[in-house]
Amino acid sequence: MTLATEVPFDFDFKYTPGEAPTRDYPGDGPEVEITKVTLNGVEIPLKAITPEMEQQMIEQILEHYY
Repeated sequence: MTLATEVPFDFDFKYTPGEAPTRDYPGDGPEVEITKVTLNGVEIPLKAITPEMEQQMIEQILEHYY
């Protein structure tokens, strides 16, 4: 039996806005870097976060903050 639940992580991040395209530069999107992840006050090593989990965090940041 497998039980899947969603667990809300608290995380800190750095956000760098993207640059708008110009005639000579195609522009780029914003950059988000997850710097710290905690669960119930306990810090989780960033190496323990899967790429899928990190992508979900980044999508949440872009949807809700910027």
